[in-house]
Amino acid sequence: MQFDPNITPEEAMRRDEAQNLTSQERYTICQGCERNFMGACRECGCIVSLKVLWKSQACPIGKWGPSSS
Repeated sequence: MQFDPNITPEEAMRRDEAQNLTSQERYTICQGCERNFMGACRECGCIVSLKVLWKSQACPIGKWGPSSS
């Protein structure tokens, strides 16, 4: 599944919730990251609160990877 910034967070969790690291764990990692600026990643430009919901997505600087579940 490709990252779709137009989908609601609720729909994303219903479709493709992260299994290995939960979306909350991913979000916590991103919140503490030096590349996070007001909820957006300076590295890839994503809206962090949405990107962490897709298990196929990964941190662009390797802090968390795609889920294998």
